[in-house]
Amino acid sequence: MKRLFVSLSLPLFLAVNTELPAYTRAELIQDRLSKIGIRQDVIDETIKFQYDVKDEKNFFTEDGEENENFTKLKEIFQKDERNDILGTILASAYMIGEKKDFKKAREYMDKIAPYSTRFDKLSNEFTYYKLKG
Repeated sequence: MKRLFVSLSLPLFLAVNTELPAYTRAELIQDRLSKIGIRQDVIDETIKFQYDVKDEKNFFTEDGEENENFTKLKEIFQKDERNDILGTILASAYMIGEKKDFKKAREYMDKIAPYSTRFDKLSNEFTYYKLKG
């Protein structure tokens, strides 16, 4: 009986799971930022920026200067400071990058706190205090 149940339920489980659509990063950004009330052109720029930089972790040159992607990131964020996705990247860049500036990281964290999810707030706080010491 157990073998019959497993042999019948496994194909059904796999068939149901193949019908579920994937939730892309662009859709996640669109959903989160539109709920906050950010204009569509800023959302589009955020999606394009995320696609362009992908997993870039260091936004500073070897001399400690900001690179062009970081400047572009700040320009997009200044268009609407409720953009918690870019605000998190900015705060992380100041905490993790070559040029550590925890005061600026805290400023960005405070700006995006009202618009971030509870998990994101806790994650940012944990990273901040862990790295700051």
